[in-house]
Amino acid sequence: MTYPSPSFVTYLQGTAEGELYVDDGESYDYRAGAYIHRKFKLSDKKLTSTNIGSHGKSTSSYLKTMQDIRIERILVVGAPKKYAGKTVTVKQGGKEWTTSTSASATAGKAQVLTVRDPKVRIGEDWEIQF
Repeated sequence: MTYPSPSFVTYLQGTAEGELYVDDGESYDYRAGAYIHRKFKLSDKKLTSTNIGSHGKSTSSYLKTMQDIRIERILVVGAPKKYAGKTVTVKQGGKEWTTSTSASATAGKAQVLTVRDPKVRIGEDWEIQF
């Protein structure tokens, strides 16, 4: 099965939380832990992704098949104009790097801040500091 690179959309106002669940969509292997279940939280200018799935006999092998699947982009709706063009700090797997942002606005609508290819893997914990 081919997996597309997902995009992540959040609204910047106070604290936001959400979840993502991914499995192969074809088998019952999720019963043995072959899935990804993540919790996303945006708070205090920091977006985090943490594992909330249980570990089973197939978890490690499934995560290996998903290791190249990354978040393609993050869209932050309602971000202040001052964030446009700034860099954000990304942390994952004990490494830290920065990436740039861009912003777009349409008259009468909230500004959207885009973090393109933050290089975070979907099956691992990560953090982005705005």
